[in-house]
Amino acid sequence: MLRKIPRMFDPWGGYSIIDISRAAYGYRYDWLANKTLRAGYFLWVMIAYGLGKR
Repeated sequence: MLRKIPRMFDPWGGYSIIDISRAAYGYRYDWLANKTLRAGYFLWVMIAYGLGKR
């Protein structure tokens, strides 16, 4: 599932598209496997998403 999120600090406006399913899958897996934030996938998925959107 993709979502359009308006860019808040971009002078030209526009939207960012976020892949919710990948982040949600990582979060759900970590929760079910009782992983901590550092040991799980969710933190790394969000870091990769943030770096990839630059």
